[in-house]
Amino acid sequence: MIAAIAPLVTARAVDRPFDYAVPPDLDGEVARGAIVEIELGNRRVQGVVTGRADQPATGELKPVLAVTGAVPAPLLDLAEWIAATYASTLARALALVTPPAAEARPPEPWVRSLCR
Repeated sequence: MIAAIAPLVTARAVDRPFDYAVPPDLDGEVARGAIVEIELGNRRVQGVVTGRADQPATGELKPVLAVTGAVPAPLLDLAEWIAATYASTLARALALVTPPAAEARPPEPWVRSLCR
């Protein structure tokens, strides 16, 4: 299987989908909107799956390394529209429409005392 993946980097030179091979163990997880880890050049980056083809991977395609999250389809559609309409990159548009990751930190001491 082949997935079209847009790297989540701000460089305009790579602001387009690239084809990657989907390993059999990740086949059920790699769908439109999945956030995946890929190899781009000589570094690992995150990317978003923009499409998929149910044909066998031919040639020397790099594999999807891991699935790390997902973007709901309506937000991905909105981000693609923003990127196309306002000449932005998909990575910047996704940053605008997705909420920031919650920061995990331990509760304050006074909160622990209230929970007892």
